[in-house]
Amino acid sequence: MRSVRTRNFCIAFSWFLLTTFGFLSAASADTNPTLLWERGRQQSVTLGGNTSDQLWSITLVGNSDRTLTFSKSSSNASGYLVYSVYIPADFPVGNYQVKIAGTAESSTVANVYIQNAVDYDPLASPRSVGGLAIIAFTLLSIFSNRAPDSSTGSQDGESSDSDKADSAETNYQSIKLAERGWFDSLRIGRWRAISHLDSLRHLITFDLASRSSLFARMYADGSYLQALLGPLSILTYFGGAILGWECAVKTNGANNIVPTSFALFAALLLLGIFDSLAGFIGTLTYGVYGVVHQEFNSVFQFRGFIGLAIIWFGPILAANAMRPLRRKRASGYGWERLGDLIIPPLFIGWSVKGMVLILDGFTHVKNPIGNTSTKLAVMAGSAILIRYLIEEFTCRATPARLEYLSPPKLPKLGTSYRIWALAVKTVTFLFFMYGFLGPSWQTFASVAFLILPSVIKIAFPKIPNSVRLYQAIPIGIPSMIFMNGLGLITLLWINSLPIFSPDKTRTIFVLAALPGFLISILKLFGQRPAEGDQIWYRRTKNNLIYRVAGPVFIAIAFLMTIKVLP
Repeated sequence: MRSVRTRNFCIAFSWFLLTTFGFLSAASADTNPTLLWERGRQQSVTLGGNTSDQLWSITLVGNSDRTLTFSKSSSNASGYLVYSVYIPADFPVGNYQVKIAGTAESSTVANVYIQNAVDYDPLASPRSVGGLAIIAFTLLSIFSNRAPDSSTGSQDGESSDSDKADSAETNYQSIKLAERGWFDSLRIGRWRAISHLDSLRHLITFDLASRSSLFARMYADGSYLQALLGPLSILTYFGGAILGWECAVKTNGANNIVPTSFALFAALLLLGIFDSLAGFIGTLTYGVYGVVHQEFNSVFQFRGFIGLAIIWFGPILAANAMRPLRRKRASGYGWERLGDLIIPPLFIGWSVKGMVLILDGFTHVKNPIGNTSTKLAVMAGSAILIRYLIEEFTCRATPARLEYLSPPKLPKLGTSYRIWALAVKTVTFLFFMYGFLGPSWQTFASVAFLILPSVIKIAFPKIPNSVRLYQAIPIGIPSMIFMNGLGLITLLWINSLPIFSPDKTRTIFVLAALPGFLISILKLFGQRPAEGDQIWYRRTKNNLIYRVAGPVFIAIAFLMTIKVLP
């Protein structure tokens, strides 16, 4: 016979199930409620009173071999606990029971039918969305606080280019025109048609630099192809238009703007890695087709399209923000170039996987392309590696022509254009955050953390510089490891709080943005080293530390990327 305590527990549990979920079906033949739960979501119940006994455990059991255990939060001021369970997206559909177990007996308190998710609600998946938030904010922080060797024309970590946009920047370390390769000696560049085409790229890149850093970077990205192939390089633009059109024709955009064809999705991703402008043209063609055929019928469709644009032409710009595509041959060149061939493929592959999965949150639909995110990540990482090798070959074969096509010294972005760029960035961030978090203070707080450093940089262009602070700020891979580890701790802590899934997700977003915000603020006051100095680990006396610690940090980051380490 069940004890009074057990009966009280069952009564309290059933009552809270009934009050917590509004999607109940008709009651079953017994007195237990029957619930409808969707896969890919976190489900929660609240319990209090003597049900807060530490000895109780709650499990979801059924006909399948898989059993799920509810995790228990800490208690709130009233002594209530939140028991939560995440239903995996591949969990078998069917009937299950919620069972409670004490020290001596167990009982069933509710029946559950697990069904496929009708749509995707990011607020219902704090664990998965929290992981994606950590990836997104870590990458934004890395690209906003560039590694020392990514400063234009500098290898000592002195980033004096404060007027550049604080996102993925094109970054070609200086190669003097006096340095000529074997391909330069062929004098192909003197042919009239080729010379005219080269001049056009040079002038347009130079003109765009003072108006839009993004379009200048994008237009200059394919200069290595033009240096090698001449007029044939423009074939990539036609290829982008054809792929974008073909992808649009084979996608039912009225139902979901994200393509279902893995081959076409991957082709546009790879094309954008080898030439960002070609990827942009493919994206633009895809969007124009959707507008003409009235497929943008909701804000979710438009948000998903912007997400596609980031994936199809952004990865190579992000890689170049992390490590330069082209590097001047100097002392330590081989070691640095080896890092260029390892780090960007690793992290861009990791980021591409995250961006593909984030499309679900943008569109509020579970997209089939998400099931191929790992394949796309491997393909993207491999393409980045090949791109770096081609850039290395081009730098050796035709350095003079390459520098003319993409001049390393460009005009600074005008203040008015920087303000407009910041306004566009703010609206874009707000647009995406609103899609994940809805109308909440966390939405505006997350956006504020992202844009406030840029606002301060524009409003106060002459902030005092601290050389000691510069040396102390984590950058590059150490920064990524620090932020990812701090994000994991934050995620575990939020999941232990007695709050429901939507509030967990919103809180995780705000806290995930906080480390990057703090690093960006510190970077404003630690902008550069002392005159003639460089970042501490690049000093000659610390060469051994740099050579040993570098591979260790890369190994840790790699293990985190493939989820061997959390």
